[in-house]
Amino acid sequence: MTEWSALARRRADAARRAEKVRRLPAEAYGHPPDYVWQDTFQPVPVPPPGTGSVVVMSSEPVWLRDIGPVGRLELPSFMLTRRWSAEWYGDIDEDDDAPVPEGSVRVAPVLGCPRPLMHRLGVLEWAARQPAARVVKTVGGSADEIPMELTAVNRAPDPGTGYLRIMLDSSRPIWYAVWFDIYTGLAEFADDDLRAVIEWAQAQPAEDKLITGDALDEQVDLAAFLQHPDRYLQAL
Repeated sequence: MTEWSALARRRADAARRAEKVRRLPAEAYGHPPDYVWQDTFQPVPVPPPGTGSVVVMSSEPVWLRDIGPVGRLELPSFMLTRRWSAEWYGDIDEDDDAPVPEGSVRVAPVLGCPRPLMHRLGVLEWAARQPAARVVKTVGGSADEIPMELTAVNRAPDPGTGYLRIMLDSSRPIWYAVWFDIYTGLAEFADDDLRAVIEWAQAQPAEDKLITGDALDEQVDLAAFLQHPDRYLQAL
């Protein structure tokens, strides 16, 4: 029977990995003999509204760093496009003395921009929509943060256009769908139940719809996935 819950799938996968790890003593992994393994999967919480910072970043493709200015003149412009990303980091409360279960660690809240979004307008639109206390950007790998003033456009892609992608955010964990275009068009939906996410995706008039399961890191057509979902979902 197919397990559609993101949390149930993540917990089962974590338990299986933990069982495999424990076949060897802790010393084999560089830990002391009394090392306490984390028994349960800990979801990463989303920052509370009105707190934290959305950090916007951009970088050039890694392979491009070995090509000098003259060589870059021979490349088409799309190959020089920077990759954009953003993360919403929650404030860390150092005075938080709430107890932490044995074998667990305190997890700082964070929310990442959906992976399919890598173009500037889409990432900035996502950043503007987050209810964080502030939005900042970093430049050139520097640790310095520059404040940004962003205003969300709050529109979905036009019907019959754009790209819809479904995938698993394994840290929260949750299934999510994002429908976007090459401009500011953006619509999102997330749920623990993959069936609810698929139902939402089917209702969106996107140009094409792809999904990435948790067994293989490859995108397949949503219609093909629905015919044989267990081919693309990791066996539990």
